[in-house]
Amino acid sequence: MRCSLVFLLVLISGYGMSQSTGNKIGSDGNIGIGTTDPKVKLDVVGQTRLRGLLEIRGEEFAQFIQGKDADKRGVAIGVNDFGLKTRYRKWGGGSRAYNQVWYDQGGSNFYYGGSTTPVFSISDKGAGVGTGDISHKLTVAGSGTFLGTHANYTEINSNNYGQYLRQYGNDGTSVSWIIRGYSNNNLQAEFNSGGVLVRGKVQAEEVNITMGNWADHVFEEGYPLMDLGQLELFIAENGHLPGIPDEGSVKDEGIDLGEMNTKLLEKIEELTLYILHQEKQIQELLKLKDDVDKLNAVISSH
Repeated sequence: MRCSLVFLLVLISGYGMSQSTGNKIGSDGNIGIGTTDPKVKLDVVGQTRLRGLLEIRGEEFAQFIQGKDADKRGVAIGVNDFGLKTRYRKWGGGSRAYNQVWYDQGGSNFYYGGSTTPVFSISDKGAGVGTGDISHKLTVAGSGTFLGTHANYTEINSNNYGQYLRQYGNDGTSVSWIIRGYSNNNLQAEFNSGGVLVRGKVQAEEVNITMGNWADHVFEEGYPLMDLGQLELFIAENGHLPGIPDEGSVKDEGIDLGEMNTKLLEKIEELTLYILHQEKQIQELLKLKDDVDKLNAVISSH
């Protein structure tokens, strides 16, 4: 590696003075500034200020190291087959073993240690975590955790059965909900609180709705069952049954499934009362007809 440093000319011209001020140019060509025991071609001890161009050439990385022995840390900048590469290293004392984070400009990848799998990657398609093969705005290879404002967080992960999305509560341990790409105990989604909004088709083998009210009050004594004549007039004027929302409100607001089931049952029970009432009237008419038939038979026999 060759260094072009203008201030070296000043140092050499003042060689005699440098010997008395803690500087040294050794017989091996090593130059020491602030030290009389230079270990490398240029060994500087103390604060250094450089104004102008610093040109470093060579096959290897330019390494900026702080510390000594096993605690050496620094940054290495250089060029390889992939383009510009910048590394942060922690050297082990006496060996080339190190931990490093490095950036490969050619592939826009960030690596850690000796791994060939990027920790983070960016491209014109988006960002990648754990992969350099980016197909979406965010492509993640492996599991992920999204932290909340408290101890709560959202986990995206997978197991031997498939992928799942799980939300933890503010205590960081209880599960608020989980959505699976597979079935567990015949369930793919579980929610401890809150609700679910689905815009699209929902297919289920069984739906269990918890209700606070039911329609059995129709059968209680004193229930105000509408007269059939009044019912006919209401339908003629409104185009729907009493207590049932009209078509326009259903299109605009939808329906509450539990509430609607209660209303429909109410109408079924009202219809049952109408049928029972009509059955009584039919039986009375049949009895009246039987009495008339008997009376006619007596009259005809005389």
